[in-house]
Amino acid sequence: MASSLNHVWRALGLVLVLTAVVAHAGLDTAWGSTSIDGYKLLNNTRCNGHYRLFSDSASLEQCAQRCSEDSKCARYSTNTEAFCFLFDAKASCASQAQWISGVKDTRCGTVSEGEVLAVSCPFGTVISGVTFANFGKASGTCGAYRPSTCNVAGTKGVVEDLCVGQSECTIAASTSLFGKSRCVERAELTVQVECAAGPSFNEDVFFNAWSSRFWVEAERDVDVRRSEWKQYLASIPEYPTGKFSDSGILIVAGGKYLLPALTNIKLLRDMGCKLRIQIWHLGPEEMTAEHRQLLAPFGVETRDFKDYVSEEHLKPIAANVGLRLFQLKPLAMLYSDLENILMLDSDNSPIRDPSYLFDTREFLQYGTVFWADYWKTSIDNPIWDIVGVEPESTWEQESGQILINKRKAWNGLNLCMFFNNEFYMKLLNGDKDTFRFAWMAAGVQFYMMDQLPVAVGTLREVFNAQEEGFCSHTMLQHDPSGEPLFVHHNQLKRTKLPLGENFKYQKLPPSSGSFRTVPVQGLEVGGRVIPCNDVQGAGFLPIDEDETQVTLTKLGDFEVRFFQAQTAIPNELFEQFDVHDSLETLPLAPQGSIRMRRNTGENVTANCDLGMFEFDTSACELITACTGTQIEVTGPTASTDRVCESTTDTFTQTLEVEVNGGTFGVRVGSAGSFVSSATVSLSRGGSYEFQMVNVPATSPFTIETTAGTIFLNGVTNNMATGNDVVSLLTSATTPDDLLYADSNDAVAGGALVIGDTSTFSKTYVGHRRSFGGPFLRFNTAFSVQAQVFLLTDPSTTNAAFQNLRTTCMAQCMPEPDCLGIHVYQTDVMTACVGLNDLGESTETNLDSQSWTKVTEVTVV
Repeated sequence: MASSLNHVWRALGLVLVLTAVVAHAGLDTAWGSTSIDGYKLLNNTRCNGHYRLFSDSASLEQCAQRCSEDSKCARYSTNTEAFCFLFDAKASCASQAQWISGVKDTRCGTVSEGEVLAVSCPFGTVISGVTFANFGKASGTCGAYRPSTCNVAGTKGVVEDLCVGQSECTIAASTSLFGKSRCVERAELTVQVECAAGPSFNEDVFFNAWSSRFWVEAERDVDVRRSEWKQYLASIPEYPTGKFSDSGILIVAGGKYLLPALTNIKLLRDMGCKLRIQIWHLGPEEMTAEHRQLLAPFGVETRDFKDYVSEEHLKPIAANVGLRLFQLKPLAMLYSDLENILMLDSDNSPIRDPSYLFDTREFLQYGTVFWADYWKTSIDNPIWDIVGVEPESTWEQESGQILINKRKAWNGLNLCMFFNNEFYMKLLNGDKDTFRFAWMAAGVQFYMMDQLPVAVGTLREVFNAQEEGFCSHTMLQHDPSGEPLFVHHNQLKRTKLPLGENFKYQKLPPSSGSFRTVPVQGLEVGGRVIPCNDVQGAGFLPIDEDETQVTLTKLGDFEVRFFQAQTAIPNELFEQFDVHDSLETLPLAPQGSIRMRRNTGENVTANCDLGMFEFDTSACELITACTGTQIEVTGPTASTDRVCESTTDTFTQTLEVEVNGGTFGVRVGSAGSFVSSATVSLSRGGSYEFQMVNVPATSPFTIETTAGTIFLNGVTNNMATGNDVVSLLTSATTPDDLLYADSNDAVAGGALVIGDTSTFSKTYVGHRRSFGGPFLRFNTAFSVQAQVFLLTDPSTTNAAFQNLRTTCMAQCMPEPDCLGIHVYQTDVMTACVGLNDLGESTETNLDSQSWTKVTEVTVV
């Protein structure tokens, strides 16, 4: 056990060191090199907290030599004025112009015969191989060593036997270990190792540093503790069939937690979620009459813990984070009358209606679905012995969302209540893993989500021009099919970033190889500090390149809806709980220091208000809302609108055709009488279908020119019989006069007259002069996919609006793909777009009109 404790404390120091400099990985130096004598050089970087200063070091090499001669030195900083600062392994580094820092690579080194060489890997990684070993006189530098002919044979094998599998290794440069070099009087030992993730790579080092102090005592009590929970398990009553029913959502959210819960409830109802929702709170002070009024429109049920359990069950439990009521989640799940439960944290927001989770294969098969956390439980933790399960390196549970069927999970849920006490809180990090280990102990099956959480957050340089790096304050959880579903903003509780910056970025692990999420230095903005995590590969940061990747999350639309829901709640009702500052927005870094203009790349910009997109540098428009049964095809960005699934009628008009008494009879639609050898008049720019009604195979219906040749332009399936359909698109190139006839001349036909007879019907009006609303437009007006053409005029007069509208109609009229137009005016221009999809209505912020093209068909 002593070795376990030692590795935990060493780990804590190493993680603090590594995370302090991760932002500067991979920078080139201005001085013509990226490494020197076993040090990685970081350009424009100065470390802080030196323990020694030299003012006479004239070069990088001399400063590096000073550090190499000092066993305490792990990094150094120097500048062109010849100052050389030495730092130990705990020092942090930050950007500063005209400085350069060197970070020692502990995976390699050289010592003379009689000395001891130490090589080591970052916390959680172990020496996986020896890439170079020479006992003689090697040349070169770390990463580029070259062997000598004086090397003692077998040196590499000796080092491999001593070091592989260890996190650190000390090797005596001794002839008794390696043998005598044949051509060097005093040999040197040069070694370089490589590292890979070890069993403790994904452990929560900070929790383990606290928890491990209790492990020795817990190991002594394994048998007693195991006997206790087994007795409790045996005493659990049978599942009370008929007592529980229905599916629903539980949120423990009284007091200060009610504000974020209300936001999520509004989101759920706005997304069409019809599940029962229960809020569980502690006493009437956490749920006032005003709070109930806020919940009433959403059909939320409230439950007071004090109505179900005694005060004895409601005492806080001591843990690494202080006194907490960890037992409230399992209590709410046990005493709720619901049978199928989705438990949500109050700060865990769904992206879409999660009701379908109850119908997933995973839930139906297992009855419990858990979601993974960032970390793994140490295999040295006594909890494994206590529950009688073989230790394995598996992901901890993240309890921001839990999905259970109470019947199948009954024993595990009851045992979880037993595990929520002070003893188990010394071994498990809060309530989250009491579920997982209770389920394992009780032999209850569960499905652990395959998709690991994705770290979501922001970039430090957005808020401080002197910093670089990633700050994750949110975890993105997924559904069983791998689609994003829950935005758990558990470290963004007391404030918000500017709109568009809160959930903009995600940091993805390397496509192959190990990675971990670690706590790093918080992001200080506007006098507040946001706790941060970062995602790191298994390399030696900042010496190795970071293979992780920061990308956009595509959560912009969610962010808009989230803050729309949040700002709709009267904040003053929560002032007694000290959450009145929860909507305070933190400032960005000064404009110009990072970028000329803030553009999120998603759905909001600094120039537009909440819920708008900037389609032009001078104009903002309301983001389209998909209505009815439409689904979103493409989400909004900073400069484009949301695209919804098309529901537009093609506006195709149908005529029926039959053969009667030696002539073709035609009628509009399927009602009325057929007119023999009728003259059929159609509009140019229209879509028409001639539906055959039992037309004989000997008399194919054919559209021809007046010269008697088959007409093909815009015609599909010409020469139709039986119940076939002939399609005709009339356009600017369609002749004014055509014929329909029997291609065998056995049946008489008639004339097809194509005219400029289309008209336009005003469908929606925006903020036009003297119009009082509602202010609407086609919700496809700004969809690139729906655009047939675009006309613009720099003038903004009413005459320009009318003239461009007329021109736009004239261009749309003969084009069969153009079903309507949308004309609008901004402060700097007038524009009109022809559309092939008119969609549904949506609100508009512009001076505009939407017109539908109406084509004609007559049969006489």
